[in-house]
Amino acid sequence: MKKMVLTLILPLFLASLLTAQSLAELSQKEKERRESLKGKRPVPVTNADLSRLRKKAGLETPALPPQPTPENQPAADNSQPEPVSPAEGSDSGVPEGMADGYRTALEGRYNQAKEYADLLELKMAALWQEFYSMDDMTSRDSIQQDMAATFDKLEKARADENAVKKELDDYLARIGKGGASPQ
Repeated sequence: MKKMVLTLILPLFLASLLTAQSLAELSQKEKERRESLKGKRPVPVTNADLSRLRKKAGLETPALPPQPTPENQPAADNSQPEPVSPAEGSDSGVPEGMADGYRTALEGRYNQAKEYADLLELKMAALWQEFYSMDDMTSRDSIQQDMAATFDKLEKARADENAVKKELDDYLARIGKGGASPQ
């Protein structure tokens, strides 16, 4: 019995010893806060403003620009590159001087495709979270449509990412076989 009383009273006693913020301190802080806001005009928020905010997407992913490839890039001086003999370049078909640029372009394309796919995964997670937090079934229908469209984009983005990754891996393997340093 004594232990039970002690376990109930001791926390209350300790809590009373803690110093709480007095009402005078609290009113002084509030007065200072209000004085710092003097001269600033409040911005009225209407129901129309709130309805516009709810209609915006939580996460928007921009479309990727077309990826430059060595085949469709215009030459800077409008002249054709000179043919390279097998002794001058590796057996990958890319001249040794251009190998670093081609590899950099492939790595850039891969990083862009990976980032876009990761953003779409993030958008899917946000849509699922929004879907489960809604109580209104009509809102859920529109979210499901967004989820379906995003899922299609995500599948295509992952396929593009895998294709670019395979192309990069094949290129690095060819450079490794050709004796050039892949850096």
